[in-house]
Amino acid sequence: MKNAIVFNSELGSLEKLVYLYLACCANNKKQACLSMNKIAKHCSISRASVKRTISALVKKGWISKESRCLEDGNYVSNLYTIHKEPSINA
Repeated sequence: MKNAIVFNSELGSLEKLVYLYLACCANNKKQACLSMNKIAKHCSISRASVKRTISALVKKGWISKESRCLEDGNYVSNLYTIHKEPSINA
């Protein structure tokens, strides 16, 4: 997968970085529960960049994002699901 994502022409550099981070954190169901702050910290980018990049990945169909909240209405980490596997020819 790593080679395929590097050579994939459909995604920009930040999209590749965030996608790879999500993929590394994902479980066997291809899901990861992460906050935007944690993604920003581990990818060394701003929270605003994470927000834009996640939106782009969702729009392109690579991932989905589910906002989660507790019964008291406070938000917790988002649930990200990976839908696409990269291909070199994309």
